Amino acid sequence: MDSPSVRIGIQASLPRQTFNAWTQPLNIGWSRHARFGTEPCLACLYWPAGRRPHLYENIARALRQHPLRVLGYLVDATPVGAPLNPATIRSIPGLQLPSDAARWATTPMLKEVAGEFGWPDSALAHWQNQTIAALYRDGICGGALLRAAHEAVAQEMVVPLAHQSALAGIMLATQLLVASVPELHAFRPLPTEARFNVLAGLPQEMRLPRRRTEKYLCSNRDFLRFYSAKWSV
Repeated sequence: MDSPSVRIGIQASLPRQTFNAWTQPLNIGWSRHARFGTEPCLACLYWPAGRRPHLYENIARALRQHPLRVLGYLVDATPVGAPLNPATIRSIPGLQLPSDAARWATTPMLKEVAGEFGWPDSALAHWQNQTIAALYRDGICGGALLRAAHEAVAQEMVVPLAHQSALAGIMLATQLLVASVPELHAFRPLPTEARFNVLAGLPQEMRLPRRRTEKYLCSNRDFLRFYSAKWSV
């Protein structure tokens, strides 16, 4: 999983237990969710408190492209190695086309993005027929193309230690193991969430108290009723 929306969707399917881990620019985190309706659920960690950027806005910022150009590639599923269909190049309420938008119909986005980030031609062949969503997910968030960049990228797209994701996976596996062995339950902290700053050294207070998000999944009567029926609890 690589997004808050997917994690919320998984919680909405009402699994009996959920174990979660993630990486951020300075830390790793992990959480367990075994008592739906009593403890914070997985969605409580990711439910937005306010407006968040749309996917096209995140992609536009990451690739340093105009949002309307990104929207055109998303809506039409045009490969990033091809120029946009002129019919998709148009303004929308609140967002106007720039004066040079005509070039979008003649110049593939991949070519311009590669020039912006300094990606070599040898790194682009795989992406010619990929969608912009795949370029963003695997090339940017997944790091497949960022390793070829010569400039700094937005902090939320990188982690400082090569083994950071592996360490998060180890903590995730540990949570699952402890949950599977009743004799170990007494040794785990009461808070369901913890974080570790990989650059801060030891000792650290890793336990992170968190409350349930009111009025949403684990406080909703319908979700609680279906969960009880599904798992006979």
